[in-house]
Amino acid sequence: MRVRSQLGLLTIGIPALHLPPLLLYGYSRLLRLIPSESAWFAYGGNHGPWYTEWQGSVLGCCFLGQVGLAVLTLVLAFDAMLSRRGFRTLGYGLILFGGQVVLFWLSMRTYFWTVD
Repeated sequence: MRVRSQLGLLTIGIPALHLPPLLLYGYSRLLRLIPSESAWFAYGGNHGPWYTEWQGSVLGCCFLGQVGLAVLTLVLAFDAMLSRRGFRTLGYGLILFGGQVVLFWLSMRTYFWTVD
């Protein structure tokens, strides 16, 4: 499979790993199954409400998958450069990696309090 098509598949896979935490968190907040971050820490909880729950495991698996896809993106992008497929594929991979870093940071900023 060509590197460009592999990076294209990663473009689809990245949002797929961001969707479950978003839906889980949105559903829980909408139905008030978990309080807001400020209310939780005002209550005095050391760990988040999903620290020992299955939802925390879902978040953890999605976070690890996001890191794995980011590493795979860098490997594929630099492999394309080293095998002389051009700097255009490298640029596409680096832009994709930058987007992954931003999405990962936003998701960690939004959801990480629920498990830590």
